[in-house]
Amino acid sequence: MDLGASGLLALLRRPRLAARFARTRGRPWLRKLLQRRGSAVQPPEAHSVGPVAVLAAVAVQDSARGHGLGAALVHHFLAAAQAGGADVAELVTVVPHEGGTSAGFYECLGWCATGDRSTRDGTTVRTYAYPLRRPSRPPARDHVIGREGA
Repeated sequence: MDLGASGLLALLRRPRLAARFARTRGRPWLRKLLQRRGSAVQPPEAHSVGPVAVLAAVAVQDSARGHGLGAALVHHFLAAAQAGGADVAELVTVVPHEGGTSAGFYECLGWCATGDRSTRDGTTVRTYAYPLRRPSRPPARDHVIGREGA
C-alpha cells in the first residue's frame, strides 16, 4: 500500500483527526494539488558553486529584539561558514501574509532573495543566498607580458 492510501485510510479511521486535517491543511493542500494538475513538478536547480552552508534558524526572544543579537548570530554563522570553506550561504524563510519582518531583516544584512515557492500546504517560502567567496577577476591586460619578437 502506498503512502497516500495509508494516510487516507488512517484519516477514515479517525474522524476527529480527519476533521482537523480538513480544517487546517485540507484546503491549502487541495488548492496546490489542483494548481499542479497537468503541470510537471520542476526539480530545484543545481548549484554551480562549491559547498553551501545552510542557516536553519535564528531565534531571539521578543524582549531582546532590536539590540543586534540576531544580526550578531547571523554574522557569526557567516564567519564560521566562510572559515569552513563554504562558497555561499543559503536560508529559507516563510513569507508572512501581512507585514512580517524576517525578509527585511535578512535583506538589511545583505542577503539576496533568489526565489519564492509554495510548500505542499500552500505556505509561501522565500530562499535567500549570501555569497561568501567573491569571484576573482582576471588580471588587467594593460600590456602583454613575454610577447615574442618584441
